[in-house]
Parts: sequence; structure tokens; C-alpha cells
Amino acid sequence: DRLEKINNRGIKDTERKIKENGQQAQAVAKGGFLDMNNGGEVASPFDDYIIVPQETINKFAKFGAKKQKRADINKFLDSLTDEEAIALTLLTETTAITTPLEGMQAIGEVIINRKNAQEAGFKNANTVKDVLKKQTKVGAYEFSGLEPSVLYERLREIRKGIVPKQALQKIFAAAQNVLDPETEGQKMLSERTLFYTRADAKSQWMRTAPNLEYATEIGEHEFYRT
Repeated sequence: DRLEKINNRGIKDTERKIKENGQQAQAVAKGGFLDMNNGGEVASPFDDYIIVPQETINKFAKFGAKKQKRADINKFLDSLTDEEAIALTLLTETTAITTPLEGMQAIGEVIINRKNAQEAGFKNANTVKDVLKKQTKVGAYEFSGLEPSVLYERLREIRKGIVPKQALQKIFAAAQNVLDPETEGQKMLSERTLFYTRADAKSQWMRTAPNLEYATEIGEHEFYRT
């Protein structure tokens, strides 16, 4: 049902993006998503309706030409649309090639949940950009993928063109889904789900936090709700 809803929405969205960006989508990097029988590219399930916006890819590549400071990253986030900002975060917070669409979308839902949350610590984060720019007490981004060193490495992959088309399509599909009011009733996470972690994360404070409970596991991430 979710994929059918995405498809129905995506047809109109594709027409709009073709007008904005032209017919050509992001080129596929060599070695990505290979058919083991003949070395050919496996068709993407998004090919019919998810156009990777080349203008956005160019923005990411240009900004990632050097390692940026947090103040510059904040300004860059402010310059992006909500879709672009969420896509950038998903690029850095997931393994784009292997993380399933549902896993990416769940992280996007956490972003939206934090924007709408009234819990302490989130009351002043009223926009997507507010959520993404939020930092810990020691100054690091709460979404660690936006940290300068990590962001630089992920955008270097964009600059080199080694991120496969299907991975980019998943990222933008997930970003579009969490922002689309038509998919509101198909959320995977409750609105109280505000945190996630990985089994191999250095800090595992969520597992023992008295005000949190385990919600679910999607992809390589565990999600926790208040």
C-alpha cells in the first residue's frame, strides 16, 4: 500500500521535476548494484517516478569541496529546502547503498517528530532546520552524520560520482515521503519516537535511559520513544 501511494504521488512529482531539472537524472556510478550474472546494472524500482534533482546534487558537491565548519554547515542547511536538508541528513546518517527505504524513512520520521515534539529539549526546534542544527552540550550535532568530518566524506563520494543512482533515489524518495501530507497516515513510528541508535554505536545510553522505551528496529537502527 505504501509503495502504491508513493507511485501515485510520484507520477505528478516526476512531471514537475522533469520541467525543473530536465530529463536526465544522476548518472549511475560504475560498480554499483551490479547484476552478478552479466555485470549489468540492476533496474531500480524507483526508475519510473523518482528523479534525482541534479541541481541539489551539484549543491552538495560544491559545498563538500572542502571540510566545513559547523557555522558554515548551519548556513548551508538554512539555504536548502526541507527536502534537500532531510536528504542530506539521510545521506550521512545511513549507508545509502544497503539501508532500505523504510530505514531511511524512519529516520526522516524522527526528524519530523522532533520538529513537532513538546518534550523538554525540543520545544525550541520548530522547523526541520532547527532540528538538524541542534547540538549537544559539548557542541556536536545531535545528528552525528552532519559533523564536519563525516559530512565531508559523504559529500566526497557525491563529488566523485560513486554513489549509485538507486541509493540517491532511495534518499530522495524517503525525504519526499516524510514531507508528503498524503503519507501521514502511513507512518511507521509513533509521534513519541524521538531517538535512534545502532548496535555498534559508541554510546548506548538509550538502552538504559529511564524515560525511554524500545520502539522497534528498522534496517540497522533501533528506535526509542519517550
